[in-house]
Amino acid sequence: LTAADPAVQQAFADAEERWEAIVTGDLPDDYALIPAYSCGGNPDVDRPLDDLLIFVTITPIDGPGGVLGQAGPCYYHDVGGLPAIGSMFFDEEDLASLAQSGQLEAVVLHEMGHVLGFGTHWSALGLLADAETPEGVEAFEAMEALEERALEAAEPGCAWMWDGLTELEQAVLSA
Repeated sequence: LTAADPAVQQAFADAEERWEAIVTGDLPDDYALIPAYSCGGNPDVDRPLDDLLIFVTITPIDGPGGVLGQAGPCYYHDVGGLPAIGSMFFDEEDLASLAQSGQLEAVVLHEMGHVLGFGTHWSALGLLADAETPEGVEAFEAMEALEERALEAAEPGCAWMWDGLTELEQAVLSA
């Protein structure tokens, strides 16, 4: 699979659509003026910015079954401090197995969450409610379990088992 593969493009489009259904607020328009390669493999950027710009790079990371992807914000809006520009990297060695197991969208969704600031920036802004409560800790543990299951699903011979998920894990994936 490559970035041009329809299955890969669809996974990214579906993940974007899910986040847009969850995050419905709007930020003031901004302007992006950044040099090439300052946020992953980005080109020079000199344009208006409506909320968020994400650069995606599909590249070798560590081979099959290891790190599936990594992501985070690079630049933040002056007003509110929320992410404005971010980058996502995906291991090209894992794309085919993730797509075949039906987990590519879930991994893309997870990495987009990091660009949005989950696990990378929101706690510094005080935007995470109940992060230290038992419910908040349980939610973070559920996400860690989902990451582990996605990794297992990417390995040959392993299958994703929806009925093996806890109720909280199913709710997170169904949101």
